[in-house]
Amino acid sequence: MRYNIISLGCAFAAALCISCNKDNVAEFPLQTFRAESPDTRTTLSGTSILWMPSDEISLYKGSDGEGTLFSTSITEPSASAEFTGSGAVALNKKYYAFYPASAHPSKRGWSSKYVYFQIPQKQTAVNGQLPESCNIMAASSEGTNFAFRHYAAFIKFSFDGSSPAIKSITVSADGAKISGTFRVTLETMSSGTYNLSGAVNYDNVCLATSDGNAFGEGSYYLALRGLKYSNGVSFTFVRTDGKVAVKKIVGECSLSDGDLMDMGTVRLAESDFVDPLQKIGTAYISGNDKGVVFWVNPNNPVEGKIVSVWTSSEKLLFVKPASASTPAISALDVKGQKDEDGSVNVAKFKASDQYKGGKYIWALDECENKDNGFQDGGWYLPSSKELRLIIGAVHGLTFEKSLTLAHKEKFSSTEASRTRFVEAVKTCEPDNTSTFLGESLWSSETVSAGDKVIYVKLNSPVDGQVSFSQQNNALTSTLKMRCVKKVRITY
Repeated sequence: MRYNIISLGCAFAAALCISCNKDNVAEFPLQTFRAESPDTRTTLSGTSILWMPSDEISLYKGSDGEGTLFSTSITEPSASAEFTGSGAVALNKKYYAFYPASAHPSKRGWSSKYVYFQIPQKQTAVNGQLPESCNIMAASSEGTNFAFRHYAAFIKFSFDGSSPAIKSITVSADGAKISGTFRVTLETMSSGTYNLSGAVNYDNVCLATSDGNAFGEGSYYLALRGLKYSNGVSFTFVRTDGKVAVKKIVGECSLSDGDLMDMGTVRLAESDFVDPLQKIGTAYISGNDKGVVFWVNPNNPVEGKIVSVWTSSEKLLFVKPASASTPAISALDVKGQKDEDGSVNVAKFKASDQYKGGKYIWALDECENKDNGFQDGGWYLPSSKELRLIIGAVHGLTFEKSLTLAHKEKFSSTEASRTRFVEAVKTCEPDNTSTFLGESLWSSETVSAGDKVIYVKLNSPVDGQVSFSQQNNALTSTLKMRCVKKVRITY
């Protein structure tokens, strides 16, 4: 796959102007920054990028949190624009500016050391333009002139009448964090990741149409962090019928911030596409992680979930005393444990006073036990929805059927699917004798007063049914457990 790299440099010429009415002096007088350069680029227009009437920039205002906004009064796209606002404060004799203001994380724009920004993992395609909030730029100046620089790189895809009906494109760079939350160090104006609460970074970016239909004829752009991608780059194309095609740039690939990689017109043959549901019931091995794929996101097939090959050798209490002198827990004082995402439920348990008190041993901790093969982290106790999907994957049911299974409802089980699932377990661990059949497994949900814990009993294929139990004494029940993890599916 050939590609060209085109530099997208950016230079701003700015002038600062302060004005006030001497009869009514404002606490924060108006300030105006002017950007007037042919190279000023915020929104693509052919080969140029222009300021738009709705553009806003954010300036440091001397305190942590959101910056002060400056807006433009232009009425049509222009290569130059004035931005007016108030409250911009110099830090160590320098003013700092950021574009676009909408790319700041919520309530975390500036500190005295950093400016924070997000490159969205999920971007909405706009014909001929960059996705909203994706052209990240920042600048510093001791005087009145700013020289903005890019903090994102770009990839261009084109479609014509002979292109396949593609509804989304995912770019993945194994091991490289190319989307999520980042920061610029003000002193050096260099960018990087950080570990503050709520910051998440991803090794992929998904560009998709807003309505789920195919890309129309034209050119579309995706933003990502400019880096050296040591393990190459993968492009996953999802067709409107859900089938997937993958193309790769093998070996090291580099993009600097401000560069544009032009992938040309998308050309893919029918033979390039595969059904992502073929991944269900297959083995997943990556690093220390071993599991079986039980779910693939139909809207973004590179997102999936696996259930652990590991299963507890003994039946476990959901929660038990840490010592003989500790009284047995009679109810869980944890609210809201009904999320469809088991990792959210587990996080709520860990935030509870009961968990933090250290008086009890929780089954969910086994999903982080390195002795169980979970050295790479990210495993958690599944929700009841995720357990239903596991059941469906074992028995060859559709996602829709799995999620609507009723208590003790009988269903038709597919022997080929059961055999495939068990063989996937053996691929991961040849000596494993698990069949997933006849097991009663813990969920990460509670209901009602909190002492009713949901668990699932997976009966034999002859019975062809599943039991969803919410018993009052569930906390004293002993059940086996498996853990699940969110993973990136490769094709």
